[in-house]
Amino acid sequence: MKQWYALHTKPSTEGQVAAHLKRKEIETFLPLISEKRRSAVSGLVPLFPGYLFICVDLQTTRSLSWLVPGAVYLVGYGGQPIPIPDEVIRLIDRQAALLSAQKGHHARFRPGDPVRITEGPFRDMVALFDDNCEPQERVHVLLNAMSRSLRLRVPVSALEKAGPQHELPRSRPPRRTRGRGRPIRPHS
Repeated sequence: MKQWYALHTKPSTEGQVAAHLKRKEIETFLPLISEKRRSAVSGLVPLFPGYLFICVDLQTTRSLSWLVPGAVYLVGYGGQPIPIPDEVIRLIDRQAALLSAQKGHHARFRPGDPVRITEGPFRDMVALFDDNCEPQERVHVLLNAMSRSLRLRVPVSALEKAGPQHELPRSRPPRRTRGRGRPIRPHS
């Protein structure tokens, strides 16, 4: 009887292993999510780096390491692979789609939104929402304090949207000289 199993792969070979297994007519599931990168381009990355899911009958398939390069072992306990229920695979698929729809940002906040910190040493201070960070329940905010912009990592549960009454302090005015009194001349 076919069941789902988690297959551990060599680093960064999940896609190649999945492609090899599909050519051998083995059903695979590699959940991918959109990842925000420093550049403007977003990419798809595995939800579980180094792992993918396969649906096989272990009575007929002894070892997958000989089937495809990059496959390491089936995840299990005591040398026995542990089957994963179909409901769990469907749940992972739904959650991966949800995470990709959010495009790497927390659903409540967008970059640049003014937020108020509700807990911790920076309680009641207003900051700008920057982006998510690892782990998923933490986010980066930019806080202007003492004429400096600080990037803080705070739990998303410690944030609320700041109302229009919260005016964020302006950043420094633009420089007018290069130092030692030399003016900055605009390019013509």
